[in-house]
Amino acid sequence: MNLKDLFDRGDLPKGRLGFQLKTLVVTLVGLGLLSALGCSGNTEAQLEEIRSLHQAGQFDPSIAPLRQLLADEPANPEANYLLGIALKQTGRPSLAVWPLQKAAENDGYAVPAGLMLATTLSNSGSNEEAVRAATKVLSVEPENTLALFTRGKSYLVAGKPELALVDAETILEIDPASHHATVLKGSSLIDLDRLDEAEAVFRVMSEQAALADNTDDAARKCAALANFYSGRDKQELAQQTFQDCLKDYPTHPFLQQWASDYYVESGQPNLAIAVWAKAVESTPEDLGLRAKHADLLYGQGRVREARAVLTESVELFDTPEAWRMLASFNRKSGDAGSARQALEEAMGRTRNVSAPMRFALADMLIEEGNFERAEQIADSLDEPAYKHLLRGAILLKQGQAQSALESFDAGLRLWPNNPGGRYLAGMAAEELGDRKRALSEYREAVRVGEEETDAALRLAVIHFSQGDLVLAQQFAERHIRKRPYVEPTAHIIAARSSRILGDNEKAESLLNNLRVKDSNNPAAYVEFAKIRRDSVGSEAALVIITESGLDLNDPANLDAIRSAATDYLLLGKPDRAISLVDQAIRSNPNSSTLMDLKGRVLLRSGQRARAAQAFEQALALDAEFAPSLEAIGTMRRNDGDLEGAIGIFERAAAADESSAEPLYLAAQTRLMQGNQEAATVLLDAALGRDPTHAAANNDLAWILASSNQRLDDALEMAKQAVRFETSPETLDTLGYVYLQRGQIAEATNTLEKALASYPESPSLAYRLGLARVASGDSEGAQAALTRALNQSDFPEADAARAQLASLQGS
Repeated sequence: MNLKDLFDRGDLPKGRLGFQLKTLVVTLVGLGLLSALGCSGNTEAQLEEIRSLHQAGQFDPSIAPLRQLLADEPANPEANYLLGIALKQTGRPSLAVWPLQKAAENDGYAVPAGLMLATTLSNSGSNEEAVRAATKVLSVEPENTLALFTRGKSYLVAGKPELALVDAETILEIDPASHHATVLKGSSLIDLDRLDEAEAVFRVMSEQAALADNTDDAARKCAALANFYSGRDKQELAQQTFQDCLKDYPTHPFLQQWASDYYVESGQPNLAIAVWAKAVESTPEDLGLRAKHADLLYGQGRVREARAVLTESVELFDTPEAWRMLASFNRKSGDAGSARQALEEAMGRTRNVSAPMRFALADMLIEEGNFERAEQIADSLDEPAYKHLLRGAILLKQGQAQSALESFDAGLRLWPNNPGGRYLAGMAAEELGDRKRALSEYREAVRVGEEETDAALRLAVIHFSQGDLVLAQQFAERHIRKRPYVEPTAHIIAARSSRILGDNEKAESLLNNLRVKDSNNPAAYVEFAKIRRDSVGSEAALVIITESGLDLNDPANLDAIRSAATDYLLLGKPDRAISLVDQAIRSNPNSSTLMDLKGRVLLRSGQRARAAQAFEQALALDAEFAPSLEAIGTMRRNDGDLEGAIGIFERAAAADESSAEPLYLAAQTRLMQGNQEAATVLLDAALGRDPTHAAANNDLAWILASSNQRLDDALEMAKQAVRFETSPETLDTLGYVYLQRGQIAEATNTLEKALASYPESPSLAYRLGLARVASGDSEGAQAALTRALNQSDFPEADAARAQLASLQGS
């Protein structure tokens, strides 16, 4: 865990660093400040009622009357301040920013509203704005320790540790015992690379706390020392310190959290789970401990155990909070119906159901498809942002992406930092084909709440499809760290990106992590086998699959069966490959996917007639099974029936509208007919379905470069093809595109790489000769052209002879 997180845990700092909302309101009333600000009698009566609601902890019912009051008196500082409090206390901190800013403009509220504004901005990650807000408070009260701490923390997170250190030392001059200021000082020293000083700060802090009669402070400082050691990669000291801390302060909640985080980050999740299991055993009535236990189990892929922990909470306590926790768990694990039922149980046990809870219920109803009831709830909510966002979600589910996006825009204008709204707006934009807008919305969703949605995963998918592998890997790993595991897409994208970028060690680490979380999912083993196949060979790849423990008779493990069959074929053992697939078919005689795989294995082993029979059997089981249609179309094309093949490819494309392969095969066939225009249209359509299709990118880039059209597009496609399938063919295309664009140095370099990997290609040697001619390297050009002409005949042979003669005659 990063030391910067230490002062983000739990309550606000104690002592002079803390303040209570209720106390602030009461104090302002006692000072007569509220009535001195010019409120009318009617306004004052309304405010008095609202103050009473807040003192009773009833924040949600105060929001509507406050909005109504502010509609008449938009500059009323107390009303803005109280609205900011209510919004923050009901889980809408981003909506609280505007009224708090308005309130802080008034001298009487500059400190209380400014403090709340600064902490709200800091907690949301708006560090520069938080610094500005805290600095305004300090201009009024230079020794306000909460303002100093908030500003120092924001400086530290924003990468300005030298300024954070100044604020930390100022707090310690005022309050030498401040735990948070001490941690801020130590963390600032770490970021300034003053490590010996930092260690001294944490060690002295821990030793002094242990001698004092304050177990809470001692536990916190003990954990701070352990985390310091961890951050400096002194893992033995870190582990021993955490063990000692837990022994001395076994029930301290924040120490439990910090120790758990350490164990997870150091690859010891079972120790982390044991921390929470022991905590629950010690304090079984503490629902917060049960929630943490369940969250950690879930994060490690132990879903059934996690659900059992929360189900036991419901059975033992039957409280609204216990049901709400179960609802939240069911929601994130993909069981919308059970989530909705649990939330309704929670609402049935709640005296005053809040607007956020009703909003959550409507959101679940939308997910279930109960739009009518969700619309009724939306109509009943007073908060306009809720109405717009819910209606947008309904429209999106109903397939009306444009109208949905308009509703999301209206809601996000009122609630700009709502991560769920941003995520859904991104999905709507993506459906409309506006990838730029989608990326922007997903980034905002990650910024304001990356633990709330799958926005980081969507960013990873889009960047991977665009060939932006570094960004794809980064966002996929963020999703893995911040979101509970549900399915393997993020791990696969991160691992594939790492593999393509040449970091097999990182890829294997990610796949090992996936195998731990989801040992029965074939994806990790198949990807692992690819790495082994490329780096070591098919024998090693085969071992990964055969020793995986996966059931190779189960169609759910088709990719693993295909991987093993591929390796048997590469090893020259076609009978083993056929036997493997036949065994799976005997267990699942009605599986079209296995029958299709059998056809492909037979085809690659040279048994064409038996392969055709297998494909027909697959289609007898599923008449529109696209892969078998593609295979039969390819066989027709190889037999010379080009029009018949195209008809079958079109049928396959209609049967699977997500697959680019049938469109690509149809494009190849049109090229064989000499119809380049039709092929171009089909290749464009194929890339619309799958921008990562290497062959479609490669072929379309070549066509465009050959006709000197859309050369910018051609370059991007050629680069994309190389990213996803680096081969002499894709390098040849990229070099040719560079040549046509006049980027001679890049063309020469790329074509030299292509020829080095395929020295027998006369066409590659010819194009390298052209690039050297363009660069003025006559001697090098003649060598390349001579090399080309000394090999077998090739399509460009006449042009090569003419070029060589021109060079020799000059």
